[in-house]
Amino acid sequence: MRVIGMDISKGVATCVMLESVPENLVNFARSKEFVYWHIKPCTEDLEAIAQLQPELIAFEPSGGKYEAAFKNFFRQRELPFRQVAGRRLATYRAEAQLTKDDHFDALAIAAYALEKRQERDAFIPDTPPEIENLRQHWLQRHSLMKQRTGMINRLRQNLAAEFPEAMEFTAVWDWGQQGSSTLIDWLTGDRADKHTQKWENRYSGGKRRVKGKTVEQPPSCGTGLSPYTKMIARQLREAEAAIAELEGAIAVIMAKPEYQPYIEAMDKIGFSISIKAIWLSRIYPFDKFLDEGRERTSQRMSNKGKWRTHNHSLAQFKAALGAAIDIPRSGTSGGIAPTRRRSRGKIKTEDKKKPIGCKFCRVVFWQWAMVRIETKNACNEVAIVLQGKRDEWKAAGKNLFQRSGLLHGYAAKLLYRELKRQLM
Repeated sequence: MRVIGMDISKGVATCVMLESVPENLVNFARSKEFVYWHIKPCTEDLEAIAQLQPELIAFEPSGGKYEAAFKNFFRQRELPFRQVAGRRLATYRAEAQLTKDDHFDALAIAAYALEKRQERDAFIPDTPPEIENLRQHWLQRHSLMKQRTGMINRLRQNLAAEFPEAMEFTAVWDWGQQGSSTLIDWLTGDRADKHTQKWENRYSGGKRRVKGKTVEQPPSCGTGLSPYTKMIARQLREAEAAIAELEGAIAVIMAKPEYQPYIEAMDKIGFSISIKAIWLSRIYPFDKFLDEGRERTSQRMSNKGKWRTHNHSLAQFKAALGAAIDIPRSGTSGGIAPTRRRSRGKIKTEDKKKPIGCKFCRVVFWQWAMVRIETKNACNEVAIVLQGKRDEWKAAGKNLFQRSGLLHGYAAKLLYRELKRQLM
């Protein structure tokens, strides 16, 4: 079987082709038989890969856009490809005693794919292109919202000197809403009505209605609006227009009938649109967590010496939503004997528990839990159950961050059960 392993980075990919797994990867890497080459993300180089007629192409996701062009080309040419999880690849490379380098990574990927090609859990399940688009739309909106917050803060700082009467302007944005502030409309000149005229009167002076009486408004005491402030206002308006466009595209995708069981299951918990969009991009299709329509389970020995059933499907589901934790169990790398390190004369014990999965799923759940659960504003039956769990954990001494993590895992479990009931 001809397998190509690719280590994709910015602007280049290191490739290694194998037809059989070497007995010793270290010795093979030192021999003349080890051949690797570099390609760029361009049609000419990718056509050369296609001409080799590989039976499988494997690579590790870079976490960004670097592999998107490769996947798009492979789909168009119907070339089979699989993605290798970084954690599994790191373990495999360490066991093979290969050092961390691009060409050694490509060799490890090729050997891993060739050796594990028949194992279901060895690779990351392929995501449908439309779900990838949904995730990218959400990530772009998330980035623009952060930029919008920075622009608003910069505007307020500038207005504190140039137009202090307007520095505390309202800039609320709800999903699907356009036009967050009449002040921005006045600064950009996009709108002319009585709502924007009031800012002109406050800035230049003029008549103003106060408590049913018309009074003469003096000019602003500020230093005067600068071109820089107006430029920021225009950029803010452009960012808001782009956010509204992305929200519309997300709404079109989520309205399709094949996603309705997932939306209805999340509606029962009371999730916001933002959570539903990013969570849907991680859990669709639900079949990828199953094995021929059935849950994958096994028997494990608990710490108390009793056999218990471990649900691998649920564990993978929670990991996809960022609600799982990786706990090393070997020697002093974690678990019973945590690593101790010295910092500025003080010995500190490192916490080796690391959350795994999509961090954005954790971020949006944290925000939702702060607004709905911690403030006891839950309005759905399942959310009220989460609120009761929150009270139990608070009574047990769990702090805010611990409660959020526990609530995240419990909400993912409840969502899994609901999807299992509807889709299995």
